[in-house]
Amino acid sequence: MWGTRLQSSSMRGGAYALRLVALLLCMTLCGHRAAAQLLHDDGSDDTDTLVRSWREALPRKLVGELIKDSTVQAVQAQSGMKFGKMSTFFLRLAGKGRVKTPRFATERAIFRLKDLAMSQNAFKGAKVVGAEWWYQARDTTENIGFHYDKDEGIASNEMRMVYPQISTVTYLTNTGAPTMVLNMTTPRGNGNTPVVADNGYLSFPQANKHFIFSGRLMHGVLGSLTKVGKKNAGRRGKRITLLINWWTSAPKPPNCVEVTDAQIAEYATATPTKTELDQADAVRAEPTVIEEVPVDDDASSQHEIRLPPDEPQLLQFPDTLKDPDTVYLNWGQQQTLGGVGVLDLFNDQSVSAVFNTQEPKLLYFHSTTKEKARAALLPLARPVVNPGPTQMHPFVAGWKESSDAWEHFGVQKDEVPRLAIHDTAKEKMYTMRTPPTPENVASFIYSFWAGTLTPNGEQSKGGEAGDDARDEL
Repeated sequence: MWGTRLQSSSMRGGAYALRLVALLLCMTLCGHRAAAQLLHDDGSDDTDTLVRSWREALPRKLVGELIKDSTVQAVQAQSGMKFGKMSTFFLRLAGKGRVKTPRFATERAIFRLKDLAMSQNAFKGAKVVGAEWWYQARDTTENIGFHYDKDEGIASNEMRMVYPQISTVTYLTNTGAPTMVLNMTTPRGNGNTPVVADNGYLSFPQANKHFIFSGRLMHGVLGSLTKVGKKNAGRRGKRITLLINWWTSAPKPPNCVEVTDAQIAEYATATPTKTELDQADAVRAEPTVIEEVPVDDDASSQHEIRLPPDEPQLLQFPDTLKDPDTVYLNWGQQQTLGGVGVLDLFNDQSVSAVFNTQEPKLLYFHSTTKEKARAALLPLARPVVNPGPTQMHPFVAGWKESSDAWEHFGVQKDEVPRLAIHDTAKEKMYTMRTPPTPENVASFIYSFWAGTLTPNGEQSKGGEAGDDARDEL
């Protein structure tokens, strides 16, 4: 494998090869699971539902108390975690040390919202042990980077992904951009499946709305979508949310810890009156209908999202939604564009993204910035990045980050840009010898799938070297 040979000169040789074998074995044995679903009473997955939402999820007075709690938790959260993470809290609701009675407003909310996330039978059947919680206060058009919810302690210290059963957002104000959930997950934290999202959900902020989704799904907040929802477009103030994730095992400290008695004392712990409890019991959350909204090319615009580690994708969204709540979007092939990674042989995450699947790789060798290279490659790569039987994963490859790859593919500095294909499963390399255009790139790609390209270093049927045979493309 050329990646292993590159690793011997650029990184850590044998250790890398062993890790690559482990990744491929995991893919073969574990398979790709599109996404964990929400829960049935026996703890099994609901294969028909990825998201749900409710209006008026909590007593209104409690919502006001949660906003006060958010300012306390912001002070209590610890910084200085690996990779710039902030600490969160854990409320244990099962097993030894479980909290039987809520001690302050946030815990009262968690006790109530548990019943929306799952029934008591589902709670037991899935062996859920408790809730991780924290608050966020963001400006109206502020982004929240796209990510997967995970045990941050394990991710930081062991470099593996452990997901919650269910992720949730409770909106405490009416302002800000929607939460976006994509039909995208990650096998063991390396690469996304599918490479480019083809559908997703938007949940617009509405005070006292509760939104839940599968804990394995990619999600984030894109500030530029604030204007899409007419109700929220002109509103000012902070976008305040309570985030609750439901876990089958408590996330690891120091990233997630149980609240101490001293910290509890800083929250509003006034005991509700009987009248308030009766009023709270009378509150019945109202399920919302998740409506599919068509993406009309004549009334929509492209927005760029950034997927980790730093991969841009373009998705098309309606310009306005008259009365948005929670909506479902299904994008056509010409309404999405992305999936272009960076080949950086000095970055573990990049190397893993290249070698963790058997899909062929389309490599764009360039001498410009990665941003300009991506912009140039996106339209050329459109035939291969959309899901389907002829899917490839495109990467841009600059000299500084991947010079060894240039050597192995026979690319010289004075002839870029150039395209090449690495057939990962068969360990074959194919390099174009003419500057890429939409026409010859399409011919190059389709010839590869047809099996008519000659690999580098082999003789074509006419007796010429493979490189000479490809000069026609």
